[in-house]
Amino acid sequence: MYQLKKYSNKNLLDLFEWRNDKYYRKFSFNQKKISITTHKKWIKKTLKKKNNKIYIFYKLKRPVGTCMLIEKKNGFFLSYSIVKDLRRKGLSKKMFNFFNKKVINLKKKNLVLADVLNKNILSLKTLTKARFKIIEKNKKFTRMQLF
Repeated sequence: MYQLKKYSNKNLLDLFEWRNDKYYRKFSFNQKKISITTHKKWIKKTLKKKNNKIYIFYKLKRPVGTCMLIEKKNGFFLSYSIVKDLRRKGLSKKMFNFFNKKVINLKKKNLVLADVLNKNILSLKTLTKARFKIIEKNKKFTRMQLF
């Protein structure tokens, strides 16, 4: 019924649509819409680094969300989203159950972090339920770590 698969090019337009979703943009650090050209370049650049991971979450073979791990100097940073029509239905919890199994070996060696805008209360709650803990907080955002 549910699956978490590695990104493939057939997901390019899904990811593009999700990234430009009004709600998603509202709670992103970069709130501007992106062009399809910029998106394609970002995907190519991101996947060029072998340690970066983009997963697509499926419900009944329909792509309904994404989890991304982007490697930076101090760890791997998480970005995630769920499609608009299925938000607030418990899918994030299900997706993170699959995600945590995929990254279990990674988190033994590296930090898995998430930066969340403080106004994004729902994501703060979702990540707390997904075994992330607050490790730093400032006026703009909260940094969380997967344990």
